[in-house]
Amino acid sequence: MAPTPLSISLLLGLLLTLAGTASAQQLSPRLFDVEPVAAVRLTPPPADTASRRDYRWLGTAIGAVGLGLAVGLEARAYCGNSENGPRDCTGFTIGWSLAGAAAGGALGHLVGRAIHR
Repeated sequence: MAPTPLSISLLLGLLLTLAGTASAQQLSPRLFDVEPVAAVRLTPPPADTASRRDYRWLGTAIGAVGLGLAVGLEARAYCGNSENGPRDCTGFTIGWSLAGAAAGGALGHLVGRAIHR
């Protein structure tokens, strides 16, 4: 069974493509210059990253308190406007306040990390 012209041209194109990519590869000089894993783990971080100066904890505190209070006040107002008459809104208000504080703390942390001293 003789090969068809289409299969010959596909095989020739594949060989030319592989030969071109194989000849273009260059080995990096650092490829074989590998440090031991233990040495990488035990080295201290560089001095500039060890003393990060930003407002992450201040942002966390301000965001948590601010959004916690705002959501707590909104939850209290929402619960007080019930059509079923007066009821105890303490658990509802505390729950939503804590959820707002968690969300505000996360947002404040991200904003505080973005602002460097």
